[in-house]
Amino acid sequence: MNVAIVIYSKSGTTFTVARKIASLFTDAKINCDIIRLESKDILRPRLKNIAISTKVNLENYDTVIFGTPVWAFTAAPVVPSFLNTKPVLSGKKVLNFITMGFSLRFLGGNSAQRLLDVLTLECGATVIKNGGIISQSSMHNGSKSEAFVKSIFDKITK
Repeated sequence: MNVAIVIYSKSGTTFTVARKIASLFTDAKINCDIIRLESKDILRPRLKNIAISTKVNLENYDTVIFGTPVWAFTAAPVVPSFLNTKPVLSGKKVLNFITMGFSLRFLGGNSAQRLLDVLTLECGATVIKNGGIISQSSMHNGSKSEAFVKSIFDKITK
């Protein structure tokens, strides 16, 4: 199995989650790479079709995990903009995870999760629904953070 974790992270929270997920795959002797999406554009919430400066080739991966923070009650615009370029995800298993400041999922986490699920389905992926949403407060709780990361690993490897 080859796993790519494709994320956007401004504050580092989403990147921290990605590193924890990647370490579980590495410990299990599964190849896992983290790809950080970047943009040359000045970013604001709800922008559409942002130019992605990171070159991404997902051809050699059979599993892709996308991660994004919540901005203004939806996904930060970088990952959706990347998915709007229609990368080929046919035949790939995809899971999407969301990080957010608020602990209440209806304050953007749920809509960000749905958006990424729809966009990855449109790219031909086999989407594992309800990948996961983690709040800042849960990130600082060791047992909740570990449980979240383990749940993502388990959903991919089962």
